[in-house]
Amino acid sequence: MISITNVLFCFERLDRFVCAAEKVLRNHPEVEKRHECICPDCLAECPIADVAVFDWLTLLKYDHSTISCHRNHKMKVGVRN
Repeated sequence: MISITNVLFCFERLDRFVCAAEKVLRNHPEVEKRHECICPDCLAECPIADVAVFDWLTLLKYDHSTISCHRNHKMKVGVRN
């Protein structure tokens, strides 16, 4: 069973990772950057090398739609305001 404490801990760790990654990218402008979205179900079930990745700009075309990754996981796409 997953507790709220474990979920919050995971989000806190993820937030620290994202902040650290953004800092590195800001300090190294020569690094090529791409905005991508990953399938959360793939991330939970598969080795990282097998996770489905979508180009962020391509996903913007599918506003408020449901798409499928190559493993047929469904993912809702929408732009948050």
